Amino acid sequence: MNPWYVYAAAAAGRNQRRVPVSDSTQGASSRMLYSGRFGFGRKEGTHFFLTGLYAADDTTPPENNWQPNPNDTVSPPDSFEVVRPQENYVLGAEFNLDLYNGDFRLESEVAGCEVTRDRRMPVESWDWMPGWIESTLKPRMSSSFDYAFKVRPVARLLDTRVFGKAEYVGPGFQSLGAPGLRRDNLALGAGIERELFSRSVFLSLAYTAERDNLLRQRVTWTEMVVAGPETTYVDREGILTLKPQTSRFEHWDASLGLTFPNLPYLQLGYYPYTQASDALDSGGQVAATTTTHGNVVSVSVGHSFQTGSLSHSPSVSVSYNDLRGDDPEMDNTSWDFGLNHSLGFDSPLSLSAGAGYSRSVFGSGAAPDSRLRFDVTPSYTLFGSWNNGLSLGATFGTATRYDARLSSSFPVRKLADARLGVADAIYSGDDGSYNDLRLTAELSKSW
Repeated sequence: MNPWYVYAAAAAGRNQRRVPVSDSTQGASSRMLYSGRFGFGRKEGTHFFLTGLYAADDTTPPENNWQPNPNDTVSPPDSFEVVRPQENYVLGAEFNLDLYNGDFRLESEVAGCEVTRDRRMPVESWDWMPGWIESTLKPRMSSSFDYAFKVRPVARLLDTRVFGKAEYVGPGFQSLGAPGLRRDNLALGAGIERELFSRSVFLSLAYTAERDNLLRQRVTWTEMVVAGPETTYVDREGILTLKPQTSRFEHWDASLGLTFPNLPYLQLGYYPYTQASDALDSGGQVAATTTTHGNVVSVSVGHSFQTGSLSHSPSVSVSYNDLRGDDPEMDNTSWDFGLNHSLGFDSPLSLSAGAGYSRSVFGSGAAPDSRLRFDVTPSYTLFGSWNNGLSLGATFGTATRYDARLSSSFPVRKLADARLGVADAIYSGDDGSYNDLRLTAELSKSW
């Protein structure tokens, strides 16, 4: 909700279901998540928001959670626990500044977290720790704290937009509400965008550099050196790191877009990148470096036109990815081709169909991976506001997957908007098989 200059948002629900441990599944505990945001200002303009999140796993373990240790040669082998119930607190602040009608914008956010890797452990109590921390965050021996931040300045002059970014996610930062967040990463970047000929031509160029293994500490130690009958002690100095190797990633993004009126549009993209991995010695110095270079090229062409009562939107896309490195067995080349056509009718019916083919060739000598995909999506609107859609898709190749989704959205009088959906995915391949059925229901209100 964002009435006037007050902003409030809340979310709650089970964002992870219990999954039994098996040969084809990692296993997971049931997880409940609660989050809220409150602040002042418009989300698209200048604002200050505070965000809080709490997530906790059910302490009841999934089935088959205790598994025998495959490295234990003594019979009977020891067992280990695959999944442990976690707990997570996140508190953050977001400040965006929008000046001169959007010609200058500063986006910034900072967040701190506590993550407990086993919430069954007893809560710790120390003399130096305030009582409110103990009662609120419940720190345990398996708990850790870390932080993350990002800053993105943007400036626009005439039709040119210049931007930069600095993003840091600590090695121990974790939000169970965003499980895909990349941790232990520092990213710095900048770019420029330009529009020409009444926004019919779009040019952009951006550069980003990233690195991990951010936890570094300078240490000193004394090393004993034995040379024949003599023993000497030598003082050493080095860098203590969290991981034995450091990864560095650099990439460029260059794109060109042509969208002239009454003509087909064209999108071109070229994305070269370099990834290097530095193996470190005991003193934190680089002992060896492995480098890979990649090039990604993408092209998409499409056009929208009318024939009688039908509106057409056909499009074709092609992408190419080539990866080369110090180890030829890690090389691979892949192609992807896609074709799509959308139709609009005088009636509230629309239809979209697509097909695609992809092929990957590996330098290791493994068999090429070829896949063929199809999808069709009809949609129909009843009574002017009841939207219904069906999506059917299939992928064939080294694995087979079928997807089906039915969705329906409609207003509930003038009180709210409702959305219902059912989706099913059936997968079968060399790495296992599954049938994932999902039911969704959503109720929302906008002012």
